[in-house]
Amino acid sequence: MKITAMLLADAANSTSDGRINLLGAGFDQWPRKQFPSKAEVTVFLRTEILSTEAGDHAIALDLINADGKPVIPRIQGKFNIQSGPPFYRYLNLTYNLRFEIPSPGEYSFRAVIDGRDESSCPIRAFLIPTGSTSEQPSQN
Repeated sequence: MKITAMLLADAANSTSDGRINLLGAGFDQWPRKQFPSKAEVTVFLRTEILSTEAGDHAIALDLINADGKPVIPRIQGKFNIQSGPPFYRYLNLTYNLRFEIPSPGEYSFRAVIDGRDESSCPIRAFLIPTGSTSEQPSQN
């Protein structure tokens, strides 16, 4: 099992045929007018699973700071993969999160499957210089 894609987005939704629509995906910076600052983000994971990996699996998502300390409580879940064809399949997962960014700095979302670190997505939070208008409204 491996994560083939991990992206941060402003929002996401899924279609009846299993597609995921991502809005504002792929950013790696959080410009802010002040700290602490509220954040809303969707974490998207695309996981490739072999048919030999059928069964129950645990997944966890962490947001950690540059020192490796958690910024938000760990998000935990479970999923089950049924046995049988096809040889491999994909599982799309989205997590819509709201939390507070405590200070400027380097952060990273970390995805853990069955106790193994499988992927991470770094992001940098920084203070916007006074008078700048570069902050996007959806990332207040």
